[in-house]
Amino acid sequence: MKQKGGVTIPVFECIFHGSESIESFIREFDKALYEALPNLYVICVAQTHGRVKKIVAGFFIKTSYTHHDKEFLSVMTAALNSSEKLHRFVGEHTSFLPARLGISGTSPLSEQEMLKIMMTQYVKYAADGSA
Repeated sequence: MKQKGGVTIPVFECIFHGSESIESFIREFDKALYEALPNLYVICVAQTHGRVKKIVAGFFIKTSYTHHDKEFLSVMTAALNSSEKLHRFVGEHTSFLPARLGISGTSPLSEQEMLKIMMTQYVKYAADGSA
């Protein structure tokens, strides 16, 4: 079985403290590599306890993978594990809610732009009852 190779760089991460506050962090990354990678994803991290699913964190990655690749789940898990602040959310009760962004241009988004997109995703999942 041939396995696809790929590159992924974490760009931004945040921790949700319920609906009261959000703590965010920009990750250090190589801008040239960022510009070369084709896919930008925003990913909400949910934890399920019983019948309750709660969004606890989120992150952005720029990657050569797409959500159609069988490795995508392990790519998201590796990105979560690579974070000093988010690795504590890795576990059997953790699930990912990814969305590929159709952003034109190759320049990185600003922290404010990523926060706005992340909050939109948070509200979307909290409002539809899936989180």
